[in-house]
Amino acid sequence: MTATVDHVVAPGTFGFELEHLELLDGERLELSGRWFGVRGRRFVRPALILLGEAKQVRLLADLTHKPWVAEEGERWDAAFPYQGHDEPVQEVELVVAPDITVALAAPAALRKRPAPRGSRPRARSVQPRDNAALAGDRALRQRDEAMRERDDAVQAREEAIQQRDEGVRRRSELGRALAAARVERDELARRLEHSSAELEEREARLECMSADQAEVARDLGTLQAKLAAQIRDCERLAGERDDAVAARAAAMAARDAANAALDAAVAERDAAASTSESSALAISTSARAAPARRHLSPSAPLLVRALSLALLIAAAVALLITIQSA
Repeated sequence: MTATVDHVVAPGTFGFELEHLELLDGERLELSGRWFGVRGRRFVRPALILLGEAKQVRLLADLTHKPWVAEEGERWDAAFPYQGHDEPVQEVELVVAPDITVALAAPAALRKRPAPRGSRPRARSVQPRDNAALAGDRALRQRDEAMRERDDAVQAREEAIQQRDEGVRRRSELGRALAAARVERDELARRLEHSSAELEEREARLECMSADQAEVARDLGTLQAKLAAQIRDCERLAGERDDAVAARAAAMAARDAANAALDAAVAERDAAASTSESSALAISTSARAAPARRHLSPSAPLLVRALSLALLIAAAVALLITIQSA
């Protein structure tokens, strides 16, 4: 028997797709299907409830497929021991959690009225059993039901203990994780504080560097102004030097001319001296001839003028040389 459900389920709901539910060898009910919308849910020991016309029978899954973990959309199997039923089964309910119950159609083998156990076809009618036998059967069924309920309670207690142990383990893990997270948080806070201090220090350094840079810029501007002034002074001095060089060249030319004039004056002086000596000799002769008469040489004033000109030229050359050296 196969039942199909929509694989897309709304949040908070679940779905179950039945692949088969059948009775094998008259002793075991095998069930297979797929769950949807139960991610993260924890199943208890599955139970199959057989609903008849007057009563119901609860079957617990055997341990063949334990644990019964439901994976989303994966095949899920369970098997239930079956010891027979006194009346036809109208419906079957699958219970896997206190809040998860799935209604299923009963297999065809259970919908038929079962034959009494150990009975054989007889030609004569069977006498009804007495009240004591019926009461004994009811007591046995009640005992079996109580034993099954006890097994269910024991199983539920074991599962509760497992869940408690799992909760304690998870709480311990969460505690350790919380402690580690706190340590990591403190470490991150320490690193953040250290980073903040470094950032403040870098900002202070940056401000100092900005002030130094502004001061350097001002000094650079001052140096540039001084350099421009020095360049202008150098240009002015270069012009003055060129003028001095030209004046020196002119003074040297004048000196050379003065030297030439001086040489000419010296030569003239020598000639005049020779003439003067001749004149002196003549004068001395004339003096002896006429002592009361004196006569001067006409070339004496010319020699005096030449010597004066030479002295003026030499003084001008010395002055130019002094100016050039300064």
